[in-house]
Amino acid sequence: MKKTQELEKKYFESFLLAYGIPDAENINYQDKPDVSFIHKEKNIGVEVTQFYVKPGGVISSEQKQRVIRARIIEDSQTLYEQEYSQRIEVSLGFNVIKKEKGLAKKIANLLGTKEFKKDGSMPANMFCHIPELRYIYVCVEVEGVIAWKDVHVHSLQNTSVEELQRIINEKEEKLKGYALFDEFWLLVAINRMDFSMDQEILNVDYSTISSSNYAKVLLYRTGFEDVIQVWPKV
Repeated sequence: MKKTQELEKKYFESFLLAYGIPDAENINYQDKPDVSFIHKEKNIGVEVTQFYVKPGGVISSEQKQRVIRARIIEDSQTLYEQEYSQRIEVSLGFNVIKKEKGLAKKIANLLGTKEFKKDGSMPANMFCHIPELRYIYVCVEVEGVIAWKDVHVHSLQNTSVEELQRIINEKEEKLKGYALFDEFWLLVAINRMDFSMDQEILNVDYSTISSSNYAKVLLYRTGFEDVIQVWPKV
C-alpha cells in the first residue's frame, strides 16, 4: 500500500469511529474512489482529501514556509560555524519568507558579530534590518551536538468556506471517470497536528456550500475527532 493510501486508510478508519459508523461492511481501499464500503445496504464510494489552510503553490503556505525555514536555519548554522568560534545554539522565529537569497548569510553574520555571555533572546532592534526575522533566542551553555531550531508560532484561522468549495468543485470534476456506486461521499480531512492544515472548523457558516455529485461532504478534524456534515445541510 502506498503512503498516500495508508494515510487515507488511517483517516477513514478514524472517521468511521468519530462519525458513529462502527458497523461498516466490505471496506475496500482502492483508487477512484479511495474507499468503498457498504452501510445500510448502500454501496458507498468515498473520496478522501486533505484540507490545507492555503494551497501548496502559495509562497506563504505553511507547506512551503516550513521547508524554506528549515533550509535557512541549516545554512545559517553552517555559515556561522565556518566563520565564527563561539559555540551557540540558536532558536529562530520567522515572518513569511519571500526572498531566501542572502538571508542565511545575514543571520550568520548578525550572530557572529555578537559575543554572548548568557542565554537569552536578542532585542528586536538588533535585527530590525532583517524583516524576515521575528525572534532569536541564543543558548551559550551548550554541550554535545548543536542543532539550531525553528520556533514557529501557529495562528489558528477559521476555515475558509471559499477554499472548501474550491476543493469540492475540483473533486467533483474527477468523479466523471469513477466506478458507479449508490452514492459518493467526500471526506475532507484536517490533521490538527500539522500547522499547514490546523484550522477552526466549528462556529463557521457553511450555508453556501453545495455539491452536485456528492451525497455528503464531511469535514473531519483529527485529535478533537470533530465531524461536520457541510453538505447537505442538516
